Amino acid sequence: MTDRHGSIRRQALVAAALDVVAEQGLKGLTHRAVDRQAELPNGSTANLFRNRESLVRGVLEELERRSEELWSAVPAGSLRSADDLARLLATWLVAMLQEPNLGLTRARLTLTLSYPDEVRGGHFRLLTMLESAMAQCRITKIKSRSRSVAAFLDGYLLHYVTVSATERAAARQVLPPLRALLTEGSPA
Repeated sequence: MTDRHGSIRRQALVAAALDVVAEQGLKGLTHRAVDRQAELPNGSTANLFRNRESLVRGVLEELERRSEELWSAVPAGSLRSADDLARLLATWLVAMLQEPNLGLTRARLTLTLSYPDEVRGGHFRLLTMLESAMAQCRITKIKSRSRSVAAFLDGYLLHYVTVSATERAAARQVLPPLRALLTEGSPA
């Protein structure tokens, strides 16, 4: 019972820490701010995360877990063509720019800029999953195309949360460039 309770509390604290980073940036990420966000007594975060680095590590692990969770939700064999993959990626992109995922996207971008070495491993695991999906769809030039698609996705997310935050993201807007990156010409 204690393990389950501790796991639930840890999950609540990590979720609260993600919210703090999304709303206040890394400067706002303190044990006290996470306690407040989670509506827990002062010291609750420090009991599970002894220092700021362990708290950041917990947030980074949660971001990666959620990314993998999104990919694992795709039914095996459901991707048969570049168009299927483009639609999936467009849907994912729009979902990451709407609540409840928008805060997650902001936190991820913030942490990516501040902790590039720690984020790099998760990025390469995501590329591996993308390459596997591309192979399933019989897309050619997988290595270069996967990097172009990942760069487009990251760039679109960054642009949206910094420049176009008042616009509503729509899959129909991003579908054509995604299709092109997956199928046309030789990617750079």
